[in-house]
Order: sequence, then structure tokens, then C-alpha cells
Amino acid sequence: MTTRRTPPNAALPAVAAGPRRDLKQATGRRHNYVLVIVLVLLLALSGRLIWIQGINQSKVAYDSVASRLARIELPAQRGVISDANGTVMASTSITYSITIDPSQIAAARLSLDGGRTRLEGADAMVPYVADKLGLTRAALAATLQEQETRVQEAIAAGTSPPRYFVIASGISPVERRDIMTYARNNSLPYFSESKESRVYAGNEVGANVLGGLTATDQTPIGGIELSLDEYLKGTDGAQVYEQGRLGQEIPGGENSYVAPVNGSDIKLTIDSDVQWKAQQECTAKLEEIKGDTCTAVVMDVATGAIVALAEAPTYDANNPGAAPAGALVNRSISDVFEPGSTGKVITAAAAIEEGKVTPTTPYTVPYEFTTPNGQVFTDAEHHEELKLTLAGVLAESSNTGTVQVGSTLPAEVRFQYMKKFNMGVKTGVELPGESQGLLANYVDWDGRTNYTTMFGQGYAVNALQQVSVFATVANGGVRMPVHLVDTITKPDGETVELDREQPVQVITKDTSDQIMRMLEGVVAGGTGKSGAVAGYQIAGKTGTAEILGEDPAYVASFIGIAPAENPKYVVGVFVRKSGALIYGSEVAAPVFSDLMTYVLQKQSVPPSLTPAVPYPLTW
Repeated sequence: MTTRRTPPNAALPAVAAGPRRDLKQATGRRHNYVLVIVLVLLLALSGRLIWIQGINQSKVAYDSVASRLARIELPAQRGVISDANGTVMASTSITYSITIDPSQIAAARLSLDGGRTRLEGADAMVPYVADKLGLTRAALAATLQEQETRVQEAIAAGTSPPRYFVIASGISPVERRDIMTYARNNSLPYFSESKESRVYAGNEVGANVLGGLTATDQTPIGGIELSLDEYLKGTDGAQVYEQGRLGQEIPGGENSYVAPVNGSDIKLTIDSDVQWKAQQECTAKLEEIKGDTCTAVVMDVATGAIVALAEAPTYDANNPGAAPAGALVNRSISDVFEPGSTGKVITAAAAIEEGKVTPTTPYTVPYEFTTPNGQVFTDAEHHEELKLTLAGVLAESSNTGTVQVGSTLPAEVRFQYMKKFNMGVKTGVELPGESQGLLANYVDWDGRTNYTTMFGQGYAVNALQQVSVFATVANGGVRMPVHLVDTITKPDGETVELDREQPVQVITKDTSDQIMRMLEGVVAGGTGKSGAVAGYQIAGKTGTAEILGEDPAYVASFIGIAPAENPKYVVGVFVRKSGALIYGSEVAAPVFSDLMTYVLQKQSVPPSLTPAVPYPLTW
């Protein structure tokens, strides 16, 4: 057999590519792809790292710190409201509670410190907190254990564990500060909350003036609390600190403190003793006559300051939610009514001021009087024809006589005097909800209204407006700005400048003196006899007005001034009554007498040295 050998330098025959070569190429490509992907990821991560640690470093740091910040609100204390003598009528009491998050007790109970196990958390806090709050340590420990058990039971049941439990309420600010400092420094799940409560020392005394706050969120519901809330509420502060996982304050971490700015203190012109007396008198009168409402106003003649502004029925300012229906408002400024015969004072003043009449001008006064345009008017009670002076017309409160007096003046002139006395204009008293009353322009008066406005019908006032009319007459014809606030004092002692209307000379001193003497005749020998005050000269006027739209309902009133020879105070009493016994002389004048007696004695006003000398009432 012959063996064939391939020469050493002979070329090998070509061999076709197989599966192994294809696999090698594919593997290489995959490696390249993975490398590209890895490089892209590395570039992306590098870019993100550069963004975080370089370009966006400040924002990331800020967000990181912000996520660890805790904020404690520091409520401002509401300003104090006091009366004219400095007696506190409304103040704020802030109490604190210590609470715990039961879901964090287990986490706080055990921690590691340098490899050594130490009991901490709730166990460590029991002695300190119990001693601070006057609790037994065993009782507090049992409470904490009970809360922890509740958490475990909730987790086992698949429900949300409790996150809030009150350990103690009514603790002092010092106790709260010490406990919370200890809790933060020891990583304890204890927290605190504050509760602000408004306290009204007199309960019902001045409730309608003060207003009150809601029990839920301490929101003003009316009165001075609402109208001057901007001054009373102050500005809340806050403490912000950096905290650890369990709420402990991080030493050297972010910490800021903004102190609260307390509200301003408000001193009223109200005398709380007079206010109490006025409310007592009104309440007693309503019970006696089965009346609906009673309002009493006491005003300082020389200043326009309100000494008392009483309502009955009223309510306890500490519990306004239990107030009777309609009792929360200040009816003295919100309710309007026709003034009735007290409005005759404006007609008399205008006629005297314009030189048309004098207090002794004679009038023949029938029970029924017909005007040139055919309007028929009558007096309240039937009587024979009377021979009355202007003073007598006012004393007897004659409608028919007043129409004759008012007819000496054009409607435009009478309207101008009504505006000067502030009819149809708000008094501007610092209370919410005041009505301006109702007074149509004289050009809109019909044939009857032209005459009814002469004797207190055809327009409407609130009680404070009508008392201001008499205060203006008593003050030499000068209308003073009606006000309830004496001073507003900021926490730093600065006094807020109050913007008030300037005094206005409505009628001359001579006219006011004549009206005052005429009003003395009303009490000495007219319809106001029951408004007399022993030992003092009293000037006053009765009024009775039907309430439109209600049948039958009336406002009986009496407004008086004392001492008449040297006026100090005006007192107005307004009683709303349905049915019989409706006249101001019967219903309101006796309340005036008792209240004015109290005011004069409390303010040590000397008795009158001489008796009144009224103008003659007849001719």
C-alpha cells in the first residue's frame, strides 16, 4: 500500500465557516452593547451625582433639613377687655395638655447605646413625667402599658393603631416646657397642645357688648370681640427645630424662634356696675309685665361715652351656644322703630331755633285735627279742647298740637334738622350690625308723612340714635361722637389713635336751654311724672310707637336727663311689649327712675339745690 503525504508547504484545503465562529461574533457584539449601556448608565449616574452634589446641592440640603423640621405653634394671647374703671371683663386663659403617640411607644422603649442595651422611652419617662404632673408612677406606667396593648391589638386585627392619647390636661406653661424639653432630648413620643379659653368675669354682664367666642375654634361671634378682632387677636409665633427619628431635638441643628405678639388691650367706657344694674332693671321689668325685650342706654352727656348698653333677655358670654333665640344681637343698634313722641323734641327744637315759636307760644289743641290737605290726626286719648303753650304741647305729648307747631316750618327745613340730629345716619359706635335707621328724603314724603314725621312717625331709629338726640340737647346743642371704646393699648404700651367724628353744633345753647326747661315740665307736670328721681331735677320725654307689621306690638320708651340744671347723664329705656300696658309713662319711665337713681348715687352726683321751674303749660 502506498501512503500519500501532504507536502510541508502545501496549502490546506479551504474549510467552510461553522457555528462556533458565528457564536463568537455574536458574543462580541453583546459585550459591546452591554459596555455601551454601562457607559450610558455611568454617565447618567455621574450627571445626576454632579447635579445633586454640585449644581443642586443647596436645594437638596434644604429639602433634607426641611424633612426633619418640627414646628410648634406659639399662640398669641388675646387682648384684655376692661371697663372704664379697669375692671377686667374679658381675658384669655391658655392651658396645655401632654399627649402621646401610642404607636411609637414600642420603638421608643428600647434603643442601643454604644453596644449596650438601655431601657429608655416610656419607661424612662414615667418617673419624671409622673412627678411633674402630680401622678403616681404606677398609674402612669399602667396607662402607657394599656396604650401599647391597644396598638398591638389593632395591628393583630389588621386595623390602624391609635396615634393620639391625652396623658394630662390643664398643665401650666412651665410644666409643659420642662416635659417637652425632656421628651425631645430623650427621643420620646410625647407631644403637647395648647387650648385658649376666653373668660368673661361677669358672665351675663355686658355680654351683648363683649360678644363672646365660639367654643370650638374661638371665633368671635359679635360685639367688641368681633368688631375689634383685628386689635384683640395679636399675631401667633412659632418655634421650629430639627428633630430626629423619634421627634427628639437634634443638638446644634436648625432652630428658630419667633415670639408671639399678644393682642392689644381695650378699655371700654362701660361701667360694669351700672351695666349690671341696667340689665337687672330690664330683666325685672320684663318679668313684671310679661314683655318681649328691653334695652337700656346710659350715656355721658359731655363726651358721648356709653356708660351702659343693656339688653334683656341676654346670655352668658362664657356659653353663647346656650343663648335664647335672638339674644346674641345688640338690639340697641340693630332694631329700628318709630320713635313716637320722643321725636317731638326735634320738631320743637327746629321751630324754636328758626324763631317761629317760643316755649310759651299758645295753641288751641283739639283731640282731632284736620290739616289743609285733608289729613286727620288725633291724640292718644280723647280730651276736650285744651289751651296749651308749646311747653304744654310737649308735656301732654299732643299729636295735634305738634302738627300745628311743625306746620310753621317747610318740610325741607324740618328734614335738615332731622339730619343734623343724625336721623338716618349711623352713630358710628364700635359695634357690628348697626342700622342707620330709615329716613326718606323730604321730596319723597307723601301728604301724610309730611305731618307724621313731626310727631315721631314715618321714619325709624335705633335706641342709640334717639338717646343721642337727647344728649345733644343736654350738651348745649352740641352732638358728641357716640362711642364705647376709651383706649386701645398695644403690648408695647403704645396707644392707638382712634378716628372719631368731630363735635357738631346742631342747635344753639339758648335753644337747648329752652328745650331742657320744657322737658322738665314733662316730668314735673306732664306724662313723665313716673320718671321723677327724688332730690334731682329731671328733664325727660315719654314715647309710645306701634311696630309696623306686628299686631299689636309697641315700643314704650322714656329718655331722661339728670341733673337738668347741670346735665351729666342721659338714660334711655325702650321696652317692646305686646298687648295692654304699652305707654312709656307706665312701662319705661319707672325703669328710668330706678336706673338713673343708681347712676347718680354711684357717680356721687350732688342733688339739685333748687326745684325745677318749668314753663307754664297752659294759657
